[in-house]
Amino acid sequence: MHNPMGHQGLFVDDEFLADMEMAGFCIIHDQHQHFHWNFLSEDELARFLKLLFGLKLATPKQIVTACRDGLGLKVDGGRVNMNWSLQYILGVKNS
Repeated sequence: MHNPMGHQGLFVDDEFLADMEMAGFCIIHDQHQHFHWNFLSEDELARFLKLLFGLKLATPKQIVTACRDGLGLKVDGGRVNMNWSLQYILGVKNS
């Protein structure tokens, strides 16, 4: 909505893993990892995400609000920590 080129998050699901196996990969490791992205301020968070995701149509306030409501933010000692997670997959190509 806030990226003029659109943004589609392609997430890992069972179909993705099945596709990897069909392509000849043996899944050695598959783990969902939770962590934080750490920023000095909400303004820094908004600037970073605006550039990273091409959010040219969003205001800093909209970005921070979306992060707070959708991902979760924690303020710790003045720093802003944004919840994030990634799926770590290790696949080895069968010979």
